[in-house]
Amino acid sequence: MPKTTEKSHACLIEAIRNFYTQKGEIGFWLIEALQKARILREEADYHGEFTKNQAQELLKNARDFFSKAEDLLKKK
Repeated sequence: MPKTTEKSHACLIEAIRNFYTQKGEIGFWLIEALQKARILREEADYHGEFTKNQAQELLKNARDFFSKAEDLLKKK
């Protein structure tokens, strides 16, 4: 049977929430930031709606998320 790969951002966000937020390794605010990023990306892709302020907020949140991911990887 061929292996399937989930490509849904919503499923990825849910997996991160289940594996890391419930254990206290990632704050819930980062999950909320991922949700917001997904929504803003969809708005930009499908409706052409996006602002500079939104982009700046997403960049800050992305930096915070990657920093936390690096910290978690160092522990492994």
